Amino acid sequence: MKPLTDRLGLPPDRGPRILVAGAHADDAEIGAGGTIARLVAERPDAEVTWLVLAAADPVRAAEARASADRLLAGVASTVVDLGTLRDGYLPYLGPAAKDALAVHGGMDPDLVLAPRRDDAHQDHRHLAELVPQVFRRATVLEYEVPKWD
Repeated sequence: MKPLTDRLGLPPDRGPRILVAGAHADDAEIGAGGTIARLVAERPDAEVTWLVLAAADPVRAAEARASADRLLAGVASTVVDLGTLRDGYLPYLGPAAKDALAVHGGMDPDLVLAPRRDDAHQDHRHLAELVPQVFRRATVLEYEVPKWD
């Protein structure tokens, strides 16, 4: 079977640029942890940016950083960006969420991992709606964070 990175069309001649975006600490780990582990195992030359928009709580921020450090261990280049937006309010914060995402627009990712656009949680769904607005060239893989109330 072809490696996942080949099937996704990631560049073979340089380290792929990957953006992992989550609204909260643990979103990406729950929704795409296995995929992330496989991608970095196949391509340790990757440049990975790990973005969490709502990580203002110090405990949640530490959790997000620890998860990123574990999943991205051995990767050529990593950036961990823990935003301070208010949890549960992303759709109501005006341009702040899009600005936090757009900061990473200059990295020109080959692949973006982000929540599904039909996610039940408003913060996840809002982030998912912003991703194709900011990253028009990248392949986007949507992950699901199961939610029930």
